[in-house]
Amino acid sequence: MTQTATPPLTTQAIRRHLSSVFHHHRCLTLPKCVSSRVQQSITAMTTINYEELSGCLSEVRIVDVRKREEVKEQGQIPGSHVLPVQELEESLSLSEDNFKTKYGFPKLSPQDPNLVISCRSGRRVGLAQEVLNTKGFTKHKLYYGSFLDWTEKGGSIIKPGEPYEPQE
Repeated sequence: MTQTATPPLTTQAIRRHLSSVFHHHRCLTLPKCVSSRVQQSITAMTTINYEELSGCLSEVRIVDVRKREEVKEQGQIPGSHVLPVQELEESLSLSEDNFKTKYGFPKLSPQDPNLVISCRSGRRVGLAQEVLNTKGFTKHKLYYGSFLDWTEKGGSIIKPGEPYEPQE
């Protein structure tokens, strides 16, 4: 007796379906029954790497969730804004004006597809992701390589307060 195989879903359809399911339930991890190939596809939708980020610096809004002292000592990715992960949840409760006054840049929006989260080594990116998920953020990207990856691969850095001129 031969069995007929059901046609495989396209990767895009699987991504759409799982993204809607997991964002709806605010799950932070995928169940073990989801294949590693599908998990890799989902991860590719929500992460960004050095090559991708370095090619679109002028088009994205990078939020660095390290402590201000770290950024002062080590520098930051050009164009990034500092918002320590310890302040992230409370900052999202501020009004637009109060947020801009306190942090010096426009308030984060759950619908911003150009938002990229970075830190030093990637650990705090995961912590920020947990907060963002609870606040309805679904379109942002996570740079798990973060500052260490950026500097190891030769990315330029600036010190806080230095002007940043995006290159077209």
